[in-house]
Amino acid sequence: MALAAVPVLVNALCVIVLVRYGSADTSGVAFLLRSVAANPLIVATIIGLTVKGTGIKIPFIVLTMLDLLGQPTLLLGLLVAGAGLQWIWDGRSLATIAATSLLKLALLPAATALFCQLFRVDALSTAVAVLFSGLPTATAGYILARQMGGDAPLMANIITVQTALAIITLPILVVSVG
Repeated sequence: MALAAVPVLVNALCVIVLVRYGSADTSGVAFLLRSVAANPLIVATIIGLTVKGTGIKIPFIVLTMLDLLGQPTLLLGLLVAGAGLQWIWDGRSLATIAATSLLKLALLPAATALFCQLFRVDALSTAVAVLFSGLPTATAGYILARQMGGDAPLMANIITVQTALAIITLPILVVSVG
């Protein structure tokens, strides 16, 4: 259930920030509510929770088809973000990339581990939470930034750098929580 809440919360927050600060003409509470309600990740998560909660049985062939459609999404997301990558970084974007990478890949997992200790969470759940919090930023962030007038090239750079750094940070997290 917690994993289902994360995409809804994060995507809702991203949409709210992009509606407020993006360059697209995105004014008004009605636009904000429509944007949150129309976000495909939020809609898919709510549909999944509804299906799971009601016990509706989905035919095997439909599940297989959806699985085949969903498998390449990470790769396609990385390709799309890579297409938006710009290797020319000014001081401001370099500082932003460094700060967001430090926060996402090091400080967030450390804070997660600390909160798990404070709330006496069992070892396996702590390990899952720490590893989950240490994953690089999702590629959907680039698509959302591009769609809603955010700084898509900066987002592409952040995703690329965090994905590359995760090759180093995730094994460290695995060892530290193992």
